[in-house]
Order: sequence, then structure tokens, then C-alpha cells
Amino acid sequence: MKIIKVLLLLIFFNAVNGFGAKIINHIVVLTPIYKSYDSFRDELGVFEPREIKRPGKIYVKGDFLLISDMGHGVHIINNQNYKKPEKLAFIKIPGNYDMAVKDHMLYVDSYVDFVAIDISILKKGNLKNVYRKIKEVNRIENVFLHRAVDQGYWENKYRKEHGCYDCSFEFDKIDPKKGIMTGWQVDRTKTEVLHVKYAARSSGGSGGYTPKVNFGGSGQGQGGSMARFGIYKNYLYAVDYKNMAVFHIKDLSHPEKVNQINIGRRIETIFVHKCYLFIGSEDGMYLYDICNDAKKPKFVNRVRHIRARDPVVVNRNMAFVTIRNLNGFGGWFIPVDVTDLQNPKRLSSYGMLSPHGLGVQNDLIFICQGRYGFDIYRYKKHPTYFELNQIYDLRKNQKKLYRKLGGNKNSFYDVILLKNFIIVSTQKGIFQFQYDNQLFLLSRIK
Repeated sequence: MKIIKVLLLLIFFNAVNGFGAKIINHIVVLTPIYKSYDSFRDELGVFEPREIKRPGKIYVKGDFLLISDMGHGVHIINNQNYKKPEKLAFIKIPGNYDMAVKDHMLYVDSYVDFVAIDISILKKGNLKNVYRKIKEVNRIENVFLHRAVDQGYWENKYRKEHGCYDCSFEFDKIDPKKGIMTGWQVDRTKTEVLHVKYAARSSGGSGGYTPKVNFGGSGQGQGGSMARFGIYKNYLYAVDYKNMAVFHIKDLSHPEKVNQINIGRRIETIFVHKCYLFIGSEDGMYLYDICNDAKKPKFVNRVRHIRARDPVVVNRNMAFVTIRNLNGFGGWFIPVDVTDLQNPKRLSSYGMLSPHGLGVQNDLIFICQGRYGFDIYRYKKHPTYFELNQIYDLRKNQKKLYRKLGGNKNSFYDVILLKNFIIVSTQKGIFQFQYDNQLFLLSRIK
């Protein structure tokens, strides 16, 4: 009887105070890998075509397709025949993620530098050995912020190599005095014990402590929705984590930085529409006016949303935003009426599986959905409401093609629309399609 009473008291005590537990948290501490400034600047060069290691952003200039190999450089493709694209050259550019082209000049980032590269040979028609005739012509040093590159990539790399899928990660601070940060290496591992109390259910009580879960972490040509470079007339606008740099590029070979504007934090993309800049960030869309003075963008307004990743494109008087949860899964599609830029109106929001880059053509919206493939929607703006109807889902409408493209082991990242042709950047390469109610695969570049 006494034993039963003791057990009942223990049960009662736990019911009131909650049950306890210990969680072992495995932490991997990574420290930056540095390279001297002179060393990375000397590495830029042009080489014969090679395989794409990490397909990233895409850019179209006439019949040529430029593909960013994330962190490594730019591949130049003769894309006159969509069915048989031809690799022409690889420009090795350490720390490159973004690009834009005006006339015969390619502008790129190289870690903290802004670089001008002459690609005029592409205009002359003779494409044999073009890699021997492409050259760097100018460089503006220390324009962009030092950034902690590819944290998510290094987290996933460690998880796969060590099978530690429940690990948490800590990254040491970057010290620019040591050089340019080019990657991460494991410095040490440690464990911590979390004493977690789970409160018992009650009519008026609140839940107990929940441990924090660390998931880790788009004249001139046409870029995708993920672009950080945009061109308007004789000016190029480039955004980094929190600033927008303005370059005067009337003299193509001698770009000049003429302004820098602090926008906020977690800036991600830029889209130029008419004489306005639409800038996507993790917590909203910023609007800037460059109509009267392109050298000095003027802040107009901001459309806030929850903290998430955010590319934006604009078509006529509508801006379209996809926001993706920071863990990479789940998100929303948000249409914004920008008829009156002083008073942009968020019309609605639509749940999405994993929205990434997007493109708009007439009344059709093409949205990359990460490992869930590719969707197409038809939209219509009514006087009192916004209508969005899905008309195509790659996973459902063309299952065989979805599997052929890699299925859920691939990730669809960004898109460029060219009349009836679609160019899609994915983790497993660049795919080109013809669209006529469904997708017809024309070619793959890898």
C-alpha cells in the first residue's frame, strides 16, 4: 500500500510540474578558410569548356546563354540551337555568383570585387577557340561586403560525409584582415546537454520549453528572378547583403562606382522594371525610383512580409513575389498591385510547397518548386479580387519527365522565359524546354 501511495505521489508531482528529459545536441564548429587578396585576383582566367560543378544563375544575351557555376565562374554557351547548345568557354572567376551584360561587356562579382570582362569576340561570328580572346579589362576592388559564403552547402556536405543528420552548426566570425574567405573547415566538435522540461497538459497552462531546431541554412541581356545585378540605361545596380552599389557604365570598359545606398539587411534580389527597382529581401520588397536621377535611387515604399527568402518579378502593374521558409520547405506566392507605387497593395497569398525562382509571360506564371519540380499558373486581376489557377504540375502532369529530370533528388532553382522556350536552372544542370500546354525537353547542359 505504501509503495502504491508513493507511486501515486510521483505521478501527481510530474503531472503538476511536467516531465523532464535530456537531449544531447551535437555541435560542429566551422572556421573560415582564407586566401590572400592578391592570390584570388590572379586566378581569373579563361579556359576551354568544362563540366558545370554547381549550376546557379542564368543569363541570356542574344543567342548566348551564360551560366554561373556557383563560386567558380561563368560558362558561355552558344544557344542558337536550343536542341544542341554548344559550350564555348569557361571563365574562371573565384567567388562569382552574379552577372549582367551590356553590349559586349560582361560584369561579374568576384568575392568583394566588381569585374568587367570583354566578350566582344562573341559578336564577330567566329566562335572557334573564343576562350583565347576573352579577357578581363577592369576591376573595382572591395566594392561588396565580405560574406559567409555557402554555409548551407558546407552543412549539407558535412552531414553527407559523416552521417550526422541531427547535428547543429556554429560558424566562427570572418576576419577580413586575414584575407578573403573562400570556404569552411571543421575546427572542432562539441556536445551540449539540454535539460528539457515538457509541461503537462492543463486547462490554462502554457507549453513547456521547446529546443531550438537548427535546420541550416533573377543593349543588355535578361537574367532570372534570382539576379543581384540589374541594368537601366547607363547604370548597373548591384545588391549585396545590405547595400546597393550603383555603377556608371556608359564607358563599358571603365565602369565607375558612383553611389552606395544602405537598404537594410538580408537583401537578396533585384529586378528592374521601367525606371523602378524592385528589391527582394528576407522580410519584404523594397521599391526605388530611378526615373529622374538614375545615379541616386530614391526610396518609394516597402511591402513587408514574414521573414523568408524572396525573389520578385514585375509584369505591367503587378509585382509577383515568392517567399520560401528559411528551412527551404513551404512558402507562399504573393501578388502585389503596384499601379500606385506610393501605395502598393498586397492582393492575396497562396501556399506553395517550396517556391524558388519565377517568371511571368502574359497571363502565365512559371514557378520553380525546388525538389517538387515546376508549376505553371494562369492569373487574372479582377477589380475586387485576384484569381490564380494552376494549369500545370510537372510531378502530376508529366511523371516520366519529372523522374527523367532527377525527381525529388533534383532541385529547380530559377527560370528564364523566351517566347515559347523555357530555360530552367536546376541542381543537376540547365534544362531547356518548349512549352505548349506541356513541357517538351529539348536539351540539357551539364
